[in-house]
Amino acid sequence: MDVVKRYDIDAVHFDDYFYLDGMGSEDAKTFQTYGAGFTSIADWRRNNVNTLVKMINDSIKSVKPYVKWGISPRGIWRPGYPSGITGSDNYNAIYCDAMAWLRTQTIDYINPQLYWAFGGGQDYGKLMPWWADSAGVHNRHMYVGHAVYRIN
Repeated sequence: MDVVKRYDIDAVHFDDYFYLDGMGSEDAKTFQTYGAGFTSIADWRRNNVNTLVKMINDSIKSVKPYVKWGISPRGIWRPGYPSGITGSDNYNAIYCDAMAWLRTQTIDYINPQLYWAFGGGQDYGKLMPWWADSAGVHNRHMYVGHAVYRIN
């Protein structure tokens, strides 16, 4: 918020994501204390992240409503979305519910990291239009994150 308040900026971008893969039991005690209403620690973790994303959005918009902001999640939301996609289940591995951010419009754009080739279990040709459609349905922008170091 210091940057938003002090500088003439057009956008804020968060690259990648928060929870580490294989999150252990580091927050189990906190979940016991504050997890009322949640049936699983995973749902509680996702809710915490979604709450943080909403708080950031609300803070930015309260100071400069014209500033756009978004996040670059990994390119696979969940295996099977879209059909035929395999790979890390970000929803469960790092508690990333990017679809919730689009649905609740708590981000202005999404910048999925689509670092794969056409074909296979991480098919760029399936993932890119799926993300674009998912963003468009919720009136959000989508900008593709490419890995230019992988060209050729």
